[in-house]
Amino acid sequence: MGTVFLAVGAALAMIKNRADQKIDASIQPYVEKNAERLLQVESELLDVPYTCTPIFSFEVVSTTGPSASGPAGQYVGETQTLHLLPSKLAPSNTGWVGQLERAVEVRTDADRVIAHEFGHHLIDQWSRVQGRGMWPCVDEEDKITSRIGLYMINEGLAKYAQCTAIDGKSVLPANVDLSAMYNQVVDGVFPLLRLLVYEGGFQLVQPVLDQHGKRGIEFLLEHPPSDTDMFDLGAYQSGVLGALETTR
Repeated sequence: MGTVFLAVGAALAMIKNRADQKIDASIQPYVEKNAERLLQVESELLDVPYTCTPIFSFEVVSTTGPSASGPAGQYVGETQTLHLLPSKLAPSNTGWVGQLERAVEVRTDADRVIAHEFGHHLIDQWSRVQGRGMWPCVDEEDKITSRIGLYMINEGLAKYAQCTAIDGKSVLPANVDLSAMYNQVVDGVFPLLRLLVYEGGFQLVQPVLDQHGKRGIEFLLEHPPSDTDMFDLGAYQSGVLGALETTR
């Protein structure tokens, strides 16, 4: 009986490996076929024109060279390159193995990842067109806590673009105290950092973009939260909305 189970397990593993290879091989043509359409949709929805599509790379580049591990997608402003990791992505029209791996979070829906990273690309391009240069421009010498506000705007804008083009919402409750989360991160609760930057960033920018669109984007690029603002992000958000109302 044990031999039978081993044989069945080996056969299933072989089927999965072949399916994984097929999914991996499908990512590049899928992206190349759908990228322009998705970028156009995001551009129109955000009212932010784009001047070019990003360069695509289907490997994650680390400090030591190409890597087999890393995020499913990453936009690098310095080279205007969108790095995608096929082994962590599944097209929306994938088969049962891809659907299963998405369900257990081994793979991520390719459209969602691309839409998020395109958000970064669009905002970066718009910043350059407006004469601000690359966005975000980060001083890596600064302490991580002094860069969190900038990261929140950056990731919040990208997630807003993703949710506008595809779908989605914040996993945080609507009344969450973002500054309390920030204080916990400062106190050393670093597992909250990603949640604060991505989900908290989305909540921070969402009403600004819902009410003011491209003007809201421009204001946020010019006025990300300062170190002081981080201790009362509710007041920062209200101040941004008030400033945009008075200059409508």
